[in-house]
Amino acid sequence: MRVLLAYDGSPHGDAAIDDLKNAGLPADAEIRVLTVADVILLPEMAAAISSRVASGDARFVHPGPIQEALGQAQTVAEQGLRRVQAAHPTGTVNVEVAGGSPSWEIVERAQRDEADLIVVGSHGRGAFMRMLLGSVSQRLVHYGPCSVRVVHKPKRARDETLRLLLALDASLAADQVVQAVASRAWPEGTAVRLVHALVPPVFPVAPPMIDVPLPDPRQVIEEGRATLERAEAALSSVGLEVTAAMEEADPKRLILSQADIWDADCIFVGARGLTRMERFLVGSVSAAVAAGAECSVEVVR
Repeated sequence: MRVLLAYDGSPHGDAAIDDLKNAGLPADAEIRVLTVADVILLPEMAAAISSRVASGDARFVHPGPIQEALGQAQTVAEQGLRRVQAAHPTGTVNVEVAGGSPSWEIVERAQRDEADLIVVGSHGRGAFMRMLLGSVSQRLVHYGPCSVRVVHKPKRARDETLRLLLALDASLAADQVVQAVASRAWPEGTAVRLVHALVPPVFPVAPPMIDVPLPDPRQVIEEGRATLERAEAALSSVGLEVTAAMEEADPKRLILSQADIWDADCIFVGARGLTRMERFLVGSVSAAVAAGAECSVEVVR
């Protein structure tokens, strides 16, 4: 399993490293610690950095502020490397420094390395600031080429039991979430809560002459039950303790409320691949959960 850990030296970055023990990573996971200096680099400067890092030469020869920023990024990255090695001593850990826009540099390197998972800390900006500026974690949720784990700094001490909440719908995304969780290495006694939201019928806005059929409520309920039963069987077979809940509610509200009531350590939710216009108009469940949760959220692709 290849993991790209975006690290900036902040308490939220440290929380992302501490959360690795709760991510079910295999013992031989390959973890790359990436620190990005938010500077503008010309193409030839970026190429020079890549060649030096590849050759093991960590020196950066660039004028003034750029050199200083890249040097600080190198120091931060090495700090992250030591923390990851202490937290995950059995895996392979390496480090990389880049310059540019943090979110796009992370996406580019995840694509290049064929990463299975991006791990990033959430800086906890409020909704208004996110709307104005965006955040690295939210951009990764939307545009990451692989699964993205957004780590929120825990507000309270944890007990020994690891609790995972899986948000499932009647789609292929639900099967991907179950497969991702079932394939991880979880400690004995890990508990899983399955949540399925029955979305109340919404009459489409359409001219009267257009006949748009509404789903049969009985069929929707049966599909929901079948989804939960398949998931429970798959997860129980790998030793996880599973319970399930199905309610008629808005998915975002149900997932967040269940995570709070159940005191979840992490929420797993599928990425449905909404278009840019759909995200702009209504937002996606995965992005809303990643922004609003008080625990870690893994968006599964």
